[in-house]
Amino acid sequence: MAYKSLKVKAPGSIMLFGEHAVLHGHPAVVCAIDSWIEIELTPREDSLIKIISDRLGEYSCDVKQMIIEPPFQFVLAAITAFNIKQGITIKIHSQFSPQWGLGSSAAVTAAMTKILSDFTEQQLNANELFEKSLAIVQDIQKVGSGADLAASIFGGVLSYQTQPQKIESLTLDLPLSLVYSGYKTPTTEVIKFVNTREKKAPSYYQSLYQAMGECSKLAIDAIKKQNTGTLIMAMKNYQGLQTALGVCTEDLRALIMAIEEYPDVLAAKISGSGLGDCMVALGTLPEDAFSTTKTKQLSITLSTQGVSGYE
Repeated sequence: MAYKSLKVKAPGSIMLFGEHAVLHGHPAVVCAIDSWIEIELTPREDSLIKIISDRLGEYSCDVKQMIIEPPFQFVLAAITAFNIKQGITIKIHSQFSPQWGLGSSAAVTAAMTKILSDFTEQQLNANELFEKSLAIVQDIQKVGSGADLAASIFGGVLSYQTQPQKIESLTLDLPLSLVYSGYKTPTTEVIKFVNTREKKAPSYYQSLYQAMGECSKLAIDAIKKQNTGTLIMAMKNYQGLQTALGVCTEDLRALIMAIEEYPDVLAAKISGSGLGDCMVALGTLPEDAFSTTKTKQLSITLSTQGVSGYE
């Protein structure tokens, strides 16, 4: 067992294509972004698990009496998964608010899995980190494709699919902009909402997922061929499919239309499960064009680096 302090960071992520359909085996496009969750682990001489987060506050308990509960359920589940028996202090610094989404749960899980792998001297490779992290997330959420986890662990722009599992690196040279809608519905609640609607019209929803999958394939091919026109069409089409799915409210639709009015924006759509979340735009927005009391414009750049140690 290692007994020194360790530091690990993992990037947040955004979905470009594949929301919801990725849960049904269809491909997605996900991107790691240059906004990070940083974790420092320090061993203790007692049996206390102490978590200190600059965004979510503090938590402490005895390692033998640990209960996995919000808001640190992913941190605590990772500690349980690695069968940690001694006291540790976990300090978490996030460069972005968990209210914005951006794959925060995946990023903190990836960082915890990496740091506990190092702490217990298991030294898991990237594929092993992904599988371990995915098991933790699915144990907590009971559902999850792992697309955002893949971005946080491997970095870059990825084509991702669960059935069969496929992770492929892509190169996207076009600028992206992000606008937070002002609210976010938890992903698990959105999935329940969609599932309830699907039960009333299963054939219709299966056809939507199929169309989403074909749209994602079109986008992946366009990215590979650097075909901007096809990528624009795919993004607009996918947004239409998200609307048909029922996850685009009137205010989100109005926000997307407002974003697309700017001359340097080629297309925009919901990035994430919907009923809130961020809107991602292909192109650039003027500085602070959407920074209001409700919405927030986020400056993003893509990250080629995934989860890693740092000094």
